[in-house]
Amino acid sequence: MNSPLHREALLSLSRDPLASIAFDAEWTRSGWDLLPPDEWMRHPGDGSNGLLARKAFTRGAGATIAVADAERPGSGRPAVLTAPDVRLDGRRTAVLEFDEHLRLAGNAEALVEVAFDDRDPVVVRHDRAGAARGSSHAAITIDVPAGVFAMTVRWSFLPAPDPAGTCFWAVAEVEVHAEAWCEPGTPRGAIDVVSDIQGDLDDLADSVRFFERCEPASDALLMVGDLVAHGTAQNWADLRAACDRHPHPSGRRFAALGNHELYGPDGHAAMSARFLEFAGRDTVWGETEIAGLPVLAIGSEAYDYRALNGAGPFVAMSARQFAWLRSRLEHWAAVGSTVLLLSHHPLPCSVAGSHLPFSADDYLEQAELEALLGAHPNVVMLSGHTHWDLGSEDAVIRRRVPGGDPRGFAIVSTGALELMYGLDDDGVEVVTGQQDEHQAVRLVVFDDRIRVEGWDVKRRRMLRSTDLPIALAARDASASAVADRA
Repeated sequence: MNSPLHREALLSLSRDPLASIAFDAEWTRSGWDLLPPDEWMRHPGDGSNGLLARKAFTRGAGATIAVADAERPGSGRPAVLTAPDVRLDGRRTAVLEFDEHLRLAGNAEALVEVAFDDRDPVVVRHDRAGAARGSSHAAITIDVPAGVFAMTVRWSFLPAPDPAGTCFWAVAEVEVHAEAWCEPGTPRGAIDVVSDIQGDLDDLADSVRFFERCEPASDALLMVGDLVAHGTAQNWADLRAACDRHPHPSGRRFAALGNHELYGPDGHAAMSARFLEFAGRDTVWGETEIAGLPVLAIGSEAYDYRALNGAGPFVAMSARQFAWLRSRLEHWAAVGSTVLLLSHHPLPCSVAGSHLPFSADDYLEQAELEALLGAHPNVVMLSGHTHWDLGSEDAVIRRRVPGGDPRGFAIVSTGALELMYGLDDDGVEVVTGQQDEHQAVRLVVFDDRIRVEGWDVKRRRMLRSTDLPIALAARDASASAVADRA
């Protein structure tokens, strides 16, 4: 039996897109501003790092955003944003998707309305005072009456007079498509993913015990950096001994370099060599194939711990590493295959927790790396480092790069085995939960998609599942979408 695919617009499984609606002159707006995200996210009165701070709209990074903000000049009146008409061509169901960052105070309201042909608008979502949707993705299924030719969507923001608190709504990346369906299918493989072990070998052993019981059986273990607490010979010996005592059931592992491997007094060359010995490679970058998918890893070629003392930037990539990465991405794009890319550090303002200052300058060559990845919508980047909850709204996101492919590429947070972090009520990053909290990811590979499962391993509880399509040469390379089951 077919099951409905609740999609998120990251890459696309749908073969029936109706419209991807860029903000342009065809939109009508009153009280809404079209802005580069940085202009709004750097609001002078928004000093907090909280999840509802303007700067936390990670999904809006790289895209023009529409903003209705009670604190912007000339605001305070009802604001209406109306998209161009979307032709429905006889379809009886449509799905409206958009990224948003919503915070309501006082008696403020936010409405999403749809009008069919010349009929009166119908409210399809209504948020009231106190509602909050932090850097989230909306997917609203709309039943279309018979005989309708087109529909129009509008966003109405009704700020309260003198709201007792911050009040805004930001919208980006609007898409309308026919409802997608997905055959349950039989998985062709699975891949287990851990990161940020940082010496917590008990939680590594517990994760392996969990993976042993998972179905389908895993083809390999991906280790996305920070495998040790410090890059000393003893730390690496302890990790190897733990892996020998509790081997992953597949007998295969593929690792990426993090920053903790380069922490210590022995210098970059010696500490990098210890990682390479464990990884079984001659370079910090490399490639393998798992469950029919190419898997690449990149990493830093220079880090001076004595000078930086654990601060960024962490990742320096040579021209040689960039040339290799560019050639492999071009090769797999020509083949039509999805590529898994392991890089311990997320791009700033991407997945959960990366909006904080600590992640602002991880890459020395950030602009060059973003431009390269932004041209390849078949990339699924796996990153750790933040230690944030895999149940977060933005644990899996699509990153768009100005001048790149408008579909963007997916970034997946891989959680952490050593400690979890989040924000307290004052927007300060703190350790959350108990000392033995640990989360990991499973990638279940089907013929047409990769199911990204975020797991609370300690409690054996799935936190979120997101479907990303596999790009096949036989498939229309322009299709783009994702499924998200919270």
